[in-house]
Amino acid sequence: AKQLAVKYKLKRGFPLEENDWLYDEDLEGLNWEQRKVRIEECMLFSWQNRWDDDSEPGRVTHRFVPDVTFIYRNPSFGFSMMGPFLLTGHGSLNAFLHEKALNDTTACACGDPYEDWMHVLCTSPLYLRGLDGLGVQRVGENWTFEGILEDQERTRRLMQVAEETFRRRRAFSSTSFRVASG
Repeated sequence: AKQLAVKYKLKRGFPLEENDWLYDEDLEGLNWEQRKVRIEECMLFSWQNRWDDDSEPGRVTHRFVPDVTFIYRNPSFGFSMMGPFLLTGHGSLNAFLHEKALNDTTACACGDPYEDWMHVLCTSPLYLRGLDGLGVQRVGENWTFEGILEDQERTRRLMQVAEETFRRRRAFSSTSFRVASG
């Protein structure tokens, strides 16, 4: 909205207000295309500052997409529905379901007491397939995800891993249910 407001004011020759992007800049020598580029740069800078603010939600997603320009410049980078579920810990992972009072346990079918995105993506022996070359690495006690969404091919492979993960999870869950109820 702010981007549109600044464009509107500049296009019609209205004065910018103190809280508008480009308020203190000398735009006299810039043509309309150059002004639009400057507005976009300001928008991305503002967006990145908000995204880097640790007090905001989205910290899990920030680990995979630390730079907002990735999403802005690649609007069709190919996420399936299961991909974001895996990367954010939403969907049918037991820790998420338990938090929402939709499951009695946080445990993973592998026996780990906490089935969240980090466990599924990094340590669960039930799901560790197809992650080679995707950028998931253990560094000491921490995990890094550098470049996991670096290009279309890695994104496509990660979406395949996510689809397979939730397919296998459904299979484990239905087997566990049959054993428990049988």
